[in-house]
Amino acid sequence: MAIIRKRFGNRVYLYEVVCKRVNGKPRIVSQRYLGKPEDVLGLPKKEAKASSARIYDFGAVTALLNIAKDLKIIEIIDEVARKRKQGLSVGEYMLLAAINRAVTPRSKRQLWDWYRQTVLWRFLGYKRRHLTSQRFWDNMGLLTSRKIRMIESRLNEILIKEFQINLSCLIYDTTNFYTFINTLTSSRLPQRGHNKQKRNDLRQVGLALMVTRDFHIPLFHQVYEGNKVDVTQFPSVIQELVRRYKVLAKDCEDITLVFDKGNNSKDNQSAFDESPYHFVGSLVINHHKDLLKIPRYRFQVVDEEEFPGLLAYRTKKEVFGNERTVVLTFNPKLYEGQLRGVLWALKKKGKSLEKLKRKRKASVAELEGEVKRIVSGQYIKEIIKWEVKEGKRGISFRWWIDKKALARIKREKLGKKILFTDNDDWTTEAIVSAYHGQYKIEHAFRQMKDPYFVSWHPMFHWTDQKIMVHAFYCVMALLLVSLLTKRVNESGIKMSCERLLTTLNVIKEVEIIYPEGKAGVRSEYVLTELSEEENKLYTRLDLKRYSIKR
Repeated sequence: MAIIRKRFGNRVYLYEVVCKRVNGKPRIVSQRYLGKPEDVLGLPKKEAKASSARIYDFGAVTALLNIAKDLKIIEIIDEVARKRKQGLSVGEYMLLAAINRAVTPRSKRQLWDWYRQTVLWRFLGYKRRHLTSQRFWDNMGLLTSRKIRMIESRLNEILIKEFQINLSCLIYDTTNFYTFINTLTSSRLPQRGHNKQKRNDLRQVGLALMVTRDFHIPLFHQVYEGNKVDVTQFPSVIQELVRRYKVLAKDCEDITLVFDKGNNSKDNQSAFDESPYHFVGSLVINHHKDLLKIPRYRFQVVDEEEFPGLLAYRTKKEVFGNERTVVLTFNPKLYEGQLRGVLWALKKKGKSLEKLKRKRKASVAELEGEVKRIVSGQYIKEIIKWEVKEGKRGISFRWWIDKKALARIKREKLGKKILFTDNDDWTTEAIVSAYHGQYKIEHAFRQMKDPYFVSWHPMFHWTDQKIMVHAFYCVMALLLVSLLTKRVNESGIKMSCERLLTTLNVIKEVEIIYPEGKAGVRSEYVLTELSEEENKLYTRLDLKRYSIKR
């Protein structure tokens, strides 16, 4: 009996053999495999050195994928937008676009490169040929506005049933997004109008959005022409909201919609009164001067803990033909901010007027035109007084601050808002609290204009249908992120959506690659070291299910 070595390729193995003489010559008559020398002899193993490593995005994409599975996004979209079984489904394309918009917004051409740098390639198994721009556009073309409304309505049913969202108070508002679509492109949606990002030189697209008060979860959206103002868009929104009410009211009989004063008109209010919704809105303070003259001592403290320093005066008043509960509020913080803005504007306008005094103008009309342009702006033309005269010595121009007008504006207008509602049985605190939820939708709009997370830009579409689908998966991205934020906060970790995505994006998966055999490789997968906060999220969101078991 003996132990011999055998070499196979670059490896050496030990065998136990029995030798006997056969026909006078030594022959191996039996052998038994023992293993590698280091295993048999107990020698220290020579560790293989890694040749390279790849890093993949893990935390944010898996957390959002988990939410999407619970929401059944792919199944719902595929049920509504059916296609023959060829390549990826419409739902798979839309979900991938939504996750990309949520974490790292990219154009369709860059989508494959982004996808391959995430762990999604291990779970989804999409090929490069699936993620070309053309394949995306082909599948986007299968979605119509009617199908998108159906999808959104079915998603609402899941939200109500599975995520227990609070529907008692919903918030509606509008915004717009500038585009780089050529003026000669024949599209209906992109139009020039008053852009909220000051890009009036570009065509823009309008977006109406209704979200929940908690975590700004989107329940309804509508894309409209960029030259439409809020007050003219609201009637078409009311019609769709009435149709949507049947779904929303299954678990909540009384739904109150909060909207801003930009949607106010007598016709709009009449149409809304005929709908099943209650409302809380705001009014233009200059249209109700009788309320502005009410002295401050008649105001009462609202809720010192929730609204420090906020005062309110409650009354009844006829608004748009109906008697409503009206609440006039005074906010010291708002007052201070508005006063700083007015004083800064007066200083800036004063410098411009002084420069104008030193300029020689050809006519009185020209000088008056320049002055009117300078003193334009809220409250400014009430405070700055001016006079232009033409005499024997030429044109004279002087200006001054009307201190009485400034004092009156400070006393009557600054820091004030006027709210009105048909919820006559609500407390003043409840009315104020509902309207203060308006900042939730403003936060959602700011998020969609953020270049890093849940972003509308970049948008490289120019036809109305493609723009409509682009808006759809951008709103879906907001939906996924809002639900993820809700789940994390309800688990006991208080975080904003921006901080949550930033923290999750830090969690990476590392593929360590070892050379093995004849030009072969072996991979091991590990996560980057987690901080205490990252580990809490990893555990609470159960992301371990997406890690490769070692």
